[in-house]
Amino acid sequence: MSKNNTIKMALVAVVSASGAVSMTAQAQDATVGTTAQVLSNLSVDSTPINFGKFTPGQNTGYISIGADQSVSGLAGVTLMGGASTGELYLYGTPGQNVSVSIEGVSSLVGPGAPMTLNQVGLSNGSTSLGSNSVISLNTNGASTLKLFGQLAVPGNQTPGIYSGTVNVVVSYV
Repeated sequence: MSKNNTIKMALVAVVSASGAVSMTAQAQDATVGTTAQVLSNLSVDSTPINFGKFTPGQNTGYISIGADQSVSGLAGVTLMGGASTGELYLYGTPGQNVSVSIEGVSSLVGPGAPMTLNQVGLSNGSTSLGSNSVISLNTNGASTLKLFGQLAVPGNQTPGIYSGTVNVVVSYV
């Protein structure tokens, strides 16, 4: 046997013995964890925006209730008391974020001409939020928001009780 053939045979023997050319596949087991969090159902209670008692002017006037709970009568409307922001009381899973959005506003209707509700908004304390905002529920799973706006009162409006609605949608995000 030649010296060259001896070296080739020795290399083949070393490679075969080390398993470097083995075609056996290796399988590995793994365990993957899974989790889920079930959230409490959201619930909402509310008190209405109350534009209070007032007398109208001869021309269209306004009652404004601000994010800071300020109340003013404009353009001939005379306030007689009782005006206040509305409140939304949100309840759910502590620390979770919720989206709160104003989806619709109706005019206040009663015995006379409808009164338009404008500039409706939400506030968290004295900070005004957008009409579609994300807030966090506190450690008790609650949050209270103020609802404010401006009511347009037609001149010489017919006396009586008027009512309307604001549609607010609340959902987890």
